[in-house]
Amino acid sequence: MKSYLSLTLIALLPAVGCAAEPSALDQQIGWLHGQCLAIRADGLPSGSTIRLVLLDEPQTMGSGTVEAAAADGSQCFALMDDRRKVNQAVGYHFYTVATTSPVELAIGMVTDKQAPELDLNKAHFSYCSTGEGVQFSVWPAEAHQGKPLWQGYYYTGYDTEADCPEQ
Repeated sequence: MKSYLSLTLIALLPAVGCAAEPSALDQQIGWLHGQCLAIRADGLPSGSTIRLVLLDEPQTMGSGTVEAAAADGSQCFALMDDRRKVNQAVGYHFYTVATTSPVELAIGMVTDKQAPELDLNKAHFSYCSTGEGVQFSVWPAEAHQGKPLWQGYYYTGYDTEADCPEQ
């Protein structure tokens, strides 16, 4: 399994629900592949700020800003022809972002989005491979204890070697 990062968040994160409608947390947290943010928030304005957890080894922090809605696979890998339908069906909206550091995979938190708040002192960020994609997770302070606060899934359109733990 990939490693995870424990950090103190300056931003307060809201609780997550399991409803089909995006929760407040689903609208505040998303995943990135390259310079493209996938998040269940429609209409993020250009200039929205994003705090990033870069999921490289070792994991580091970064930041970025939303530039515009992504239109196709040339702007966003998740919108390539072989994966567009699956990724959009989950309810994701896709945005190009300008970041302070190069991004391979990351979890991004929109810092200027208003949402109900739950005070979290620490969170753990992780990702793992499924048979056809990447599972991103944000865990409470006691990593992998109980349920994740947030999860996102990226369908890559090709087979990968699964390394996610059984839940």
